[in-house]
Amino acid sequence: MVAPADPHCPAGLTCQDIRSPGVAGSESTASGAITVTASGAAIHGTSDQFRFLSRLVTGDSQLSATVTAQSTQNAQPQAGIMMRQSADPTSPFFAALAYPNDNTEGLPQADVVIWYRACFGCNSIELTKWYPAVKPVSLIAQRKGNLFSAGISFGGSGFQLIPGASVDLDLPATLMQGLAVDSGATKNTGTARFTNFSVGQPANTVLTPQPPADPCPGPWTCEDIGNPNPPGDTTSNGASFTLNGTGTGIGAASDSFHYVSQPVSGDQALSAQVVTQAGSPAAAQEGLMMRANDGPTSPFYAVLLNPGGAATLRWRTYDGVAQRSKLTLGVTSPAWIQLVRYRQTSGPQPAVIFSTLTSTDGVTWTPVLGSSVAIDMGSGSYLAGMAATAGAARVTPPVVLNSVTIAAPTAAPPGICPSDFTCSDIGNDGLPGNQLELKGAVTMDGRGSDIWATHDSFRYLYQDFPANPANSSNGDGTVSARVVSQANAGGPWMKSGVMIRSGTDPQAPYYGVFLTPAHGVVVQWRTAQAAATNSVTVAATAPLWLLASRYTDTARGVVYYSAQISTDGVNFRYVPGSTVALNLPGPLVAGVASDSYNSTQLSVASFDNLAQLPGSQPPPGLCPSAWTCSDVGGALPSGQGGLSSGKWSELGGGGD
Repeated sequence: MVAPADPHCPAGLTCQDIRSPGVAGSESTASGAITVTASGAAIHGTSDQFRFLSRLVTGDSQLSATVTAQSTQNAQPQAGIMMRQSADPTSPFFAALAYPNDNTEGLPQADVVIWYRACFGCNSIELTKWYPAVKPVSLIAQRKGNLFSAGISFGGSGFQLIPGASVDLDLPATLMQGLAVDSGATKNTGTARFTNFSVGQPANTVLTPQPPADPCPGPWTCEDIGNPNPPGDTTSNGASFTLNGTGTGIGAASDSFHYVSQPVSGDQALSAQVVTQAGSPAAAQEGLMMRANDGPTSPFYAVLLNPGGAATLRWRTYDGVAQRSKLTLGVTSPAWIQLVRYRQTSGPQPAVIFSTLTSTDGVTWTPVLGSSVAIDMGSGSYLAGMAATAGAARVTPPVVLNSVTIAAPTAAPPGICPSDFTCSDIGNDGLPGNQLELKGAVTMDGRGSDIWATHDSFRYLYQDFPANPANSSNGDGTVSARVVSQANAGGPWMKSGVMIRSGTDPQAPYYGVFLTPAHGVVVQWRTAQAAATNSVTVAATAPLWLLASRYTDTARGVVYYSAQISTDGVNFRYVPGSTVALNLPGPLVAGVASDSYNSTQLSVASFDNLAQLPGSQPPPGLCPSAWTCSDVGGALPSGQGGLSSGKWSELGGGGD
């Protein structure tokens, strides 16, 4: 829409009627004051009709004006400031609008209402209001990134942030900003008078939050993230704190809650007993949180309890990206919770890992499988503390946190990938996997639909193979582990075991020895990139040692892989048919792997005695020196044979 030329429009502004009200609007300027005469039904619903005096502004900025007078006609005339995507009547916007009264809600005095529309044609939303707001009233709107906030001032004494007047809106960098006026009806006009109009300035004015009822206990900082309404509050008695939570929730792309925190740096452990209170809203969330900063869209890691419900672990990995990640913990209020931030510097994957532990007494802590998450919160300080949101508007339910402590952890949390190993999800289907390592035992969240066919999806804990090249002639060696148990299997072919693999591509060649819940041991191999998988099986159940071996027949220049199993870790028996001549391209990796056999759930596999040893012995069934052993006609499965004490043993394949 192109606005017609208007000789009375203030210099630098465009003055136009949005959605063609019945009476054309106008404006005049005198002694620094702008008087706008406007028609228009409302700035409301899915489409707006009003007079708009604006200019284009790009990036972070602020817009302010003082509404000194406003005529009263019709039900609800509006006058104030607006940031708007376009002149389309259905356009997204953010506005602080004054009213001469709010009689529709039984409020006879003037007030200010904060409105926004998030998308074209969406319903506009009333964020909050300030009542009473007797004129003259000064209004300010700020944009910082996608965060829009509004403040108010009376008598020019500085702006106060209006509680609840902040929202995260995904709007373009350049917006129309200016004065908006309507009469409340399309066929008559009203007037509004403005002074101190300023548009396009840097967003540097401090909007002072409304103070809480009680002073914040030192050395903590108490603040309301996302500017909820009403303000939250905190009181303390030693290391026991009572938070009156506020806000509409923690999650999605932006958060709204009361936060009591301290700036910390480096590795830290934050712990407390969380005691939810009866009568709180069902959607309230209360607990502990580590957070990159106090912005409402900041990355965070938190364990939060719903009153009367279980604790959940939640996190946001990237600023402003909707949080869809959560894990239900098997604890309820009163619950001892510990969050640990730990920078893993050893191994091939340096990262900052956040983990959760729980306790029944606050002394002995148990790690939570699946709770270890890599989140980059920057290299400097971050925040650690207590969080409470009401999950509802205009209420402040209490929560008690006892024995709150922040201290450096004494050891790496068990959820950290073991030193000298890499822990990864292979393949792109399935939930995120995870693992715990305690005293050499690994408990793994297996994930992914299968290790099979031409493409694999699973959790893998691995290292270079061989791990000790100097003592591994020809690159030979073994990898072995005991599968202690399998639980929550996604199907009968869930696989947990040891694997030697040509890297981590989902279609890479490999050799693996796996235990299944219903089909015993399956030995599998893929001969080339994206080739089909071959296998042999043998009956067995957990607990069971599995071993995969690589052996080079130097006389023939052939590399053989084979499998053995054991019930005691001492006496191993060969898996018939498992010897395969296989050329796995290097560099190779080896370790323990587990899938779920169901992309929508996690399985649990427990391993111990994971080991790599250099060198290996010739597998049974290897063709004797000076003989040639081969399959004729492409027999499947492959045949095998061997010579021992003058006797031949042959395992034949093929149809006829």
